[in-house]
Amino acid sequence: MNIVTLLKHVYDENQLKIEPSKGDVDFAGVPGKISTFDRNAIEAALRLKQQHGGLVTALTIGSEESIKSIREGLAMGVDKAILIKINSHLQFDALALGNIIAKALEKIQAWDLLLCAEGSTDTYTSLLPGILASKLKLPLITYARSLKIDGKYLTGDRSLERKAVTVQVELPAIVSVVSEINEPRIPTLLQILAASKKEVLVYTLEDLGLSQLEQKYKTIQLSGKGKERKKIVLEGSLHDSVARLVDALVKEGLV
Repeated sequence: MNIVTLLKHVYDENQLKIEPSKGDVDFAGVPGKISTFDRNAIEAALRLKQQHGGLVTALTIGSEESIKSIREGLAMGVDKAILIKINSHLQFDALALGNIIAKALEKIQAWDLLLCAEGSTDTYTSLLPGILASKLKLPLITYARSLKIDGKYLTGDRSLERKAVTVQVELPAIVSVVSEINEPRIPTLLQILAASKKEVLVYTLEDLGLSQLEQKYKTIQLSGKGKERKKIVLEGSLHDSVARLVDALVKEGLV
């Protein structure tokens, strides 16, 4: 059972700032991290590997800094990784990224399952799984909260808004998972050290024969609204502070 899992290096959304005068998102000095939901996809791949054997390969599109998140995936237990090197992970739309991934998969010999998260924590379009399934002409299961493989068949429970639906497809297939599917493991120190010795293959778009990529849309601005905290400090005894806290919350309409 050879599994490919998509991994994305994103800006840490908890440390983003808003430029006050224009309202633009300020990325200066914001560290990167592995997209939160990708951990669930990696964990799902590793558990299937434990049950059925094989290899897990992580595939990433991003800048050189993406190696940081790749090493984290390798520390979790991924066997090897491929980085398609571009200037920025916000450089292309979902269609272009689908074209890149489809070509990159040709660098991986026979694979049975492509796992990814339901969306990334930055753009969160959730379009990529469907685009890949269409391009590769493979069956697709989206929003999977459980997976089971029996021979050449994959069964998954899809987590929908008001109910769950169980579906079955024939491998090879593409699956996007939700965070409810598992609790991602935390690598040990030895696993983190061992990750530095695992194979990471780096390709450029030219290596894939993709000097020109069709894009249906492009991001022209990222903006948001900043909000200053009131920074109210309550001093005095615990009893008095609690009473004043409740009064303040009532005045704000929060209770």
